[in-house]
Amino acid sequence: MVRQGDTLACLLFNIALEKVVWDSGIQTRGTIFFKTVQILAYADDIDLMARTTLGLNEAFLNLEKSARNMGLVINQEKMVYMYSGKDTTWHQDLAIGNYMFKRADNFKYLGTVANKMNNRSVEVNA
Repeated sequence: MVRQGDTLACLLFNIALEKVVWDSGIQTRGTIFFKTVQILAYADDIDLMARTTLGLNEAFLNLEKSARNMGLVINQEKMVYMYSGKDTTWHQDLAIGNYMFKRADNFKYLGTVANKMNNRSVEVNA
């Protein structure tokens, strides 16, 4: 048994998360400019970006299944989605599988504020 906060616990979690991402089949090389889905992961923070709702659904469900197989659970309370694009009809929450993503106009990821208009003043004010 390894206690939470132990250095070995962090290492083991990172190895487990690496396997989860690998088993999900999400391509980790390249950027969103050259593919349909991008994943960013640091410790227990994961950011999925997709060009289409279908791509996002598939990537998330594969990631969730892989995490479940590893014995990891996704924290519903911390899940949000942000739409960035010309379509202004994206005002509702987003359901994928048994999960509901709350819509956000901005959020903080690894200490940086991201927003749908890519407005840096939001980060400066934060």
